[in-house]
Amino acid sequence: MKDRSTMGPIEYVFESVFWCLISMTWYKNILFRCIPNVTYAASKTALWILLFASIAACAVCVFRIKRTGWSVLVSLVLPYGIYTVVTYWRTLQSRILIVLAIAAVLSMVVGILVLTRKVRTRKNLKRIYAKRFRNWIAATGNIYTVAMIAIMAPLFFQGAFGVTLFKSGIEAKIGNENANQTISSNIDMVLKLQDEEWCSLSTNDKLDVLQCVANIEAHYLGISNELNVGAANLPEYTLACYSDASNTIYINLEHLENDPADEVLNSCCHEAYHSYQHRLVDAYNQAPEEIKKLRIYRNAVHYADEFDTYVDGYEDFCSYYSQQCEKDARTYAEDAVEDYYSRIDEYLNGDSEQADGLVIGSYLKQYSVEVSPEGEFLLDPDGNSIAGPYRKVYDDDLKWCWDETCRYEDENGMLGYLAPDGKELTPALFVEASEMSDGKARVREASGGVYYINSSFERISDDYLDGFEYEHQGLFARVQLEDKTWGIIDRNGDLVLEGADSIQPLPLVTVYGSAIIGGKACLLELDFDTAEQIKIVKEFDEFCEISEVYYGLFAIVINSEGMVGVVDCTGDIVIPAQYKSIDYEVIFHEESVWVGNDIVFHCYEENGLEKSVEKKW
Repeated sequence: MKDRSTMGPIEYVFESVFWCLISMTWYKNILFRCIPNVTYAASKTALWILLFASIAACAVCVFRIKRTGWSVLVSLVLPYGIYTVVTYWRTLQSRILIVLAIAAVLSMVVGILVLTRKVRTRKNLKRIYAKRFRNWIAATGNIYTVAMIAIMAPLFFQGAFGVTLFKSGIEAKIGNENANQTISSNIDMVLKLQDEEWCSLSTNDKLDVLQCVANIEAHYLGISNELNVGAANLPEYTLACYSDASNTIYINLEHLENDPADEVLNSCCHEAYHSYQHRLVDAYNQAPEEIKKLRIYRNAVHYADEFDTYVDGYEDFCSYYSQQCEKDARTYAEDAVEDYYSRIDEYLNGDSEQADGLVIGSYLKQYSVEVSPEGEFLLDPDGNSIAGPYRKVYDDDLKWCWDETCRYEDENGMLGYLAPDGKELTPALFVEASEMSDGKARVREASGGVYYINSSFERISDDYLDGFEYEHQGLFARVQLEDKTWGIIDRNGDLVLEGADSIQPLPLVTVYGSAIIGGKACLLELDFDTAEQIKIVKEFDEFCEISEVYYGLFAIVINSEGMVGVVDCTGDIVIPAQYKSIDYEVIFHEESVWVGNDIVFHCYEENGLEKSVEKKW
């Protein structure tokens, strides 16, 4: 056979090894993702094996007669292409099918042309057809190399020079310039966040939904920039991240394609809040020195410091998790997700939905708001205007028959409270004011900290840096003290716990809570009817993070190495902290005493294997 080599043997081996290492670096940083249901380490090993097998096979076939740059390219492109087809099949199924179908047709055409050519002599017929068959295989290899390039090239260029691997087809809009970017104005798109709808969406369709959500969040947060949403191959265990340089929310492609809608929505809202935090820091940095002392900038000081020395979860999980910017983003995202699904339920069911012969909304007072050029007016159930005009009236505060106040916002954006007859119960003197619930509300004036008032609008607490609304049926509230630690006040505003690094949401009806105190996870017991209203049930030296206590039975804990376990409400370890993550599922049986009677924990090891543990209470 004629030697068509353009490289010597040593040069060919060197080029193959050199470009193998270079291409692996490119591929790993831009296109690599795990094989479905296979761990990161196993997926990377599979790619290396595929790559070396291809190089070896090509070398065997062409080493003697065709050591060329194209041969090196073929030996590298084919394994990367095969791996891309396997890992991106769900995402790019249509593109892959079209390209591979075209390649298969071209291969068949070439095969027919090559194998059916007339043989001029019958001598050496077997050798002639063997040579033609090799030529056809070589041509097929070239065709599929071009096909794999056609599949990977758009991804590569988008990942290398674009914003993300995949981006939404919906335009990203500046938050403070689009008044129509609300949930109600985009309810058709928001409805796709229902699980049954979400599961049927393509990757691009899901990105369209999230871009719509990002536009809504940008408007609600008043962000002065657009929020772009795209999908990318992020590091393992990173669900999403935000880049302020490009105003882009990156969603992990695995997270986007495989996780429930509420979890992906949570990630999107979480990262949107990071954009708000950056804008708050910008405002603080540009403010005059005498203005920077306003309490509105207090969080901005924390955010600025943390952004300068940001700790990610791979460096120190506990430090990452406890950063103020991360805690605030988690809290905001949880509230936002609840709001989206509440609005979906309201749209689908309405306030007068009937079930079992009873009108669900029979306790509604049906107050409403009339919007006019002068402002908003509060209307009573008969449709009479009883208060206004104001910039905004929170008529939902008067939803139930026992609600006796609602908030209003004046032309300066300050908040006050109205009675159901339209009488102003307080002037508009608050920059923050929560709904009056369980006879108490959380407020903040232009100067001073957060404090709490009762239904008579009397102050019942000291000032605090921050705080949540009353929980546990209005018996306790979490507050942040001057030293930035957290505590709990009782229904009288007295401080009954202090010195905590963080405190998880308090339960509605059960008595067990959780907190981090002195860097250690703790279980709490709440009892307003005893002298020691908050008692520490157990302090764990080995755990640095703890979830809220679910169903009053158990909490998920994390040690300093980021490993996850489960403890029960008495402090006993139910599942040792030796797993990468743990989910739980409540199983209901007809013989169960209550909904939390039977729980199955799904424990995931670092290699991705799952172990299920059933626990009965």
